[in-house]
Amino acid sequence: MAITIAATFAPPPYLWSDNQLGLFWISPLIGSLIGAAFCGPINDWFIMQLSKKNRGWREPELCLWSLIPTAIIMPAGLMIYGIAAARGLHRIIPVFGAGLIGFGISVSGTVATSYILDCYKNIDTQPITAVILVRNVVGFAITWATQPWIDNMGRQNAFIVVGILSLVITGFSVVFIGFGKAMRRFTASKYDSLSLRNKTLRRRRGPHRADSPEHLGSILIVLRNIAVYNCRAKAFLLHLDIV
Repeated sequence: MAITIAATFAPPPYLWSDNQLGLFWISPLIGSLIGAAFCGPINDWFIMQLSKKNRGWREPELCLWSLIPTAIIMPAGLMIYGIAAARGLHRIIPVFGAGLIGFGISVSGTVATSYILDCYKNIDTQPITAVILVRNVVGFAITWATQPWIDNMGRQNAFIVVGILSLVITGFSVVFIGFGKAMRRFTASKYDSLSLRNKTLRRRRGPHRADSPEHLGSILIVLRNIAVYNCRAKAFLLHLDIV
């Protein structure tokens, strides 16, 4: 969404100014704040209610229930934004879709990270590093290919496909809700082994060094940002008919 705003709303029929393009981000900001409240105090209260029904046991999989509504809201936001922008519908419609996208991003990222930390408390560095690596590799690839993708498929079809992918990926949380505990039991011995090794390495190495694997995520963030700015610049130049 970030790299399509200028190319979508600066040309006709919208003809937005720079200020209007900037104000567009108020919608996903509001959605993100609502998402933060939803996956924060609201989700905590919901987890407490589920824990009471679970004989007082709080299990990591309980937090994943909040991804069920997100699996509907996030794809809906992507499709509303893409279809409305492609057909030149009233501006409030894509703006509303952007708010739903902001909500989905906030909730899904927070809940996924919380679930990983709850499952692997003693080796939290490794799984978080893996998440950062995968997230930024995928983010870099999608950002780099977004504009050619839209040019070839069309904005409406591209966002419909992305919405379906979001539905499948976020909806996959149902598998972990049902079988996550069994998966953790199956890998318990491996987890104990990694936990012991992690404690030993920390005692030997001390604080994280600059050459540790965790810093690869920062490098990939930089690469993804380069791709974002490259696509934004290309969209701006295309709008000016320079390229």
